[in-house]
Amino acid sequence: MPEDVSVIGEDNSELCEVCKPRLTSMDTMLGLSTVLSAHILTDILDGRTRNHQTIMEMEIIDRETV
Repeated sequence: MPEDVSVIGEDNSELCEVCKPRLTSMDTMLGLSTVLSAHILTDILDGRTRNHQTIMEMEIIDRETV
């Protein structure tokens, strides 16, 4: 039955709010992860060592499709 199906998207874009039904989505923090990745890359290219891990928590934005 259609009411037994759940759908979840990725990236939590503005389109999740305008579709019908509104799409539940995982917020992957694309902007923040892009900036962090660029900093890590420039550190490596400049010869700076990185001896730690970066952990980012993602959030599920609950809307109408779950």
